[in-house]
Amino acid sequence: MALPGPETGRVVVNDTATSSLAADARTFAADLGGLLDGSTPAVVTGAPSTAQPGDISITLGNTDSRLGTEGYGISIGPALAISAPTPTGAFWGTRTVLQMLRQKRTLPATTIADWPRYQVRGISLSLDSFPAGWFVNLVRDMSYVKLNTLTTGSALSGLTDAQILQIQQVANQYHVSFVGWFNTTHYNAPPKTPTVPAQFQLRVADTTGKLISSPTTLDITKPDAVKWATDQIEHYMSLQTAPYWHAGGDEYPEYYLRNDKVSAANAPDLYAAAKAKYPNETNPAGAFYDDLFNQIDAMAKSHGKQMWMWNDDLVPTQAVQVNPDVVIDHWINYGLTPQQLINQGHHLINANQNHLYFNEHQPGALNATDADLWTTFDPRVFNGNLTIAADSPNLDGIKLETWHGAMHEAPAALEQDLLTLDRPLAERGWATAKPTTTIATARALFAAIGRSPGVVQTPTAGDLGASSMTGAPALVYLGSQQVFFVVDGQLRRRYWKAGYTAVQEAALATNAPVTGTPVAFVASNQIHVFAIGTDGHVQHVSYDPTTNVWSHDDWTAKSGATAAITANLAGFAYGNQPQHVFAMGTDHQLHHFFFDGSTNAVSTDNWKGDIAGSPIAYAWGKTQNVFAVGTDGALHQWWWQPSDPGPVGAAHLQYRDLGGQFTADARPYGADFGENVQDVVIRDKNDHLQMWSYDQVAGASGWRDLTALTGVSAAGNPLEFVYGTERDIFYRNLANNHLAHLIVHQDGTIGSDDWTTAAIGTPDTVVGDPAGFNFQGAEQHVFGTDPAGKMHHWYWLASDHQVHQDNWPS
Repeated sequence: MALPGPETGRVVVNDTATSSLAADARTFAADLGGLLDGSTPAVVTGAPSTAQPGDISITLGNTDSRLGTEGYGISIGPALAISAPTPTGAFWGTRTVLQMLRQKRTLPATTIADWPRYQVRGISLSLDSFPAGWFVNLVRDMSYVKLNTLTTGSALSGLTDAQILQIQQVANQYHVSFVGWFNTTHYNAPPKTPTVPAQFQLRVADTTGKLISSPTTLDITKPDAVKWATDQIEHYMSLQTAPYWHAGGDEYPEYYLRNDKVSAANAPDLYAAAKAKYPNETNPAGAFYDDLFNQIDAMAKSHGKQMWMWNDDLVPTQAVQVNPDVVIDHWINYGLTPQQLINQGHHLINANQNHLYFNEHQPGALNATDADLWTTFDPRVFNGNLTIAADSPNLDGIKLETWHGAMHEAPAALEQDLLTLDRPLAERGWATAKPTTTIATARALFAAIGRSPGVVQTPTAGDLGASSMTGAPALVYLGSQQVFFVVDGQLRRRYWKAGYTAVQEAALATNAPVTGTPVAFVASNQIHVFAIGTDGHVQHVSYDPTTNVWSHDDWTAKSGATAAITANLAGFAYGNQPQHVFAMGTDHQLHHFFFDGSTNAVSTDNWKGDIAGSPIAYAWGKTQNVFAVGTDGALHQWWWQPSDPGPVGAAHLQYRDLGGQFTADARPYGADFGENVQDVVIRDKNDHLQMWSYDQVAGASGWRDLTALTGVSAAGNPLEFVYGTERDIFYRNLANNHLAHLIVHQDGTIGSDDWTTAAIGTPDTVVGDPAGFNFQGAEQHVFGTDPAGKMHHWYWLASDHQVHQDNWPS
């Protein structure tokens, strides 16, 4: 027997609905929806025996002693069953099921028992000022391949407490320990300022032998200096709830001077204090250092955490040694050897710098590669070719160390680099035997499972979304203002530019009569206008300035599409496939048409879904995003991204259910705000204007009720565009048909005014949905039909900060 396609199946969880296992089941169901084009299965409670064909059950109680705390079993028949001793094991089982379903929807009958080789499978980051959304992506991608620890510099990461808490929330949801790290004694300072306050800096010889106050080295002989560090450690230990804490401790007092070489000449204050406390010690600074880290270990224990620290300053001492329950992160062959540390009772994490250090492609520096991780790296071999027993119970795991250093790689580029490295890292940390010996075959396996559901590829400067506008009936083109509309089956345009004495109007030929509201955008310096034909086809009109000619064609016919289109279209420009159009078919699925500049052909594919009304679409970074109300009344999002393209000839789509309750005629409108924020505004069933936003910097998304904030209810569908550092939203006021205007400022505060009453001249109201644009960063223009059936035009000028109005044509 085999598991049939799970599109109509359920997730059956054998526990109470409020348990952690049930929460994991809901996460799994949402991730399944991301794989199944929006078909999110229901989560129900019940015994595995209640599972029906196509269902996936999750239960605890697996007694296979091999599984430990993170292993799981899978049994595939008419239904699929995941069982594990612990919720974490069950969750890792759901990741395996996602990977299998990514490759095929019908799974063969089989049984699986799977457990990890090591308990720590992690990545450590030395960064500054990355957006929280980047970390959220990394957590999802790590969890997808069962990497379970993410360590980052708590104080030097540039993250606010709110961002740390947001990352931690997602990490907890995805069973990744978000480990805090404060490099207690020695700091790699950001280039902008010294890290250690001047009064707490240790006097130490520089590389020429001159004594200086080192801006990156803490004077651990001063109680106030130690308190400065421990106060911060206490704060982050309380904030970050992972069961581990990384106390740092490398390269003390400097990278060129470890504590076993400290003398009265090169670090006089440290040597004097250490020698006074440990007069008979061969390495007094080493003993002084060990004593401090035992104090940090006591702090960690008081917070229920196990302490980790670097290995290189753990040197032979007699009077005091670091507590044996401290786990040693071993990166370099200096100080005590791995076997000596094991003999003292320590457990180890292998961070062999020759294989597990990634310096962001810095020339001459150590840079891990997927090929080396796969073919050469051996988890039991430490730096210096120091090998421990293959079955040593003291080897806790492996950890990739990423160093921002001199390169300061951009977030999007580092995201892609880590995606390349984390797959072989995960396999070496989980499996005892590799499924293949060659990296080429391994890369094909990694490509087949793709990225984690829910990941939104991080934007970077110059991405396509920065210059791509949301398709709309009104646009700016070569200094002109253009509005497209339909009258009696005919596509028409009105346009104006400086020097014209009046607004111009012209008819545009199409292959068939058209209906509804057209969508227009500029791509490759051409105007492209799309409208639905009365025959259900996508009709296309374009203007080429090099020939000064308007052309028209039928994209349904050219693409070979068979589904008839209804409702209104959405679209945008995007790279070398410059024209993308989305529409709801009469089958209520989301259909996609696009022109490929490399082949000069129109193609189509089906983004599926189950939608009830007109979509909106825009590019954000390198992602293509579409939003539409589903037949369930909720708002849904689909997106495609080049970092997760899918098999050749087919797009792999990401999907999420954004919630809310909306009517089928409520069309969303959206915008890309500075490649940091995605927005969607839409009228809900209670005529409140709702705004959903994804904030890459905060790493969070959510809804805001703009009507509750302003008191203005909405009629019809809204308009949004970006103007400078603000987002401007226009819609029809339900109470009086006035043109309502909201400003979402960069700090998130909301301003509002009424353009009907603010406009100079006789007030005019609006009966249709507004359209408009930001004109050259100095004007805002909005168009709408007034009660007399005329196209009314409101415009705000930065030159006088007033709202003006006229009719098009006058």
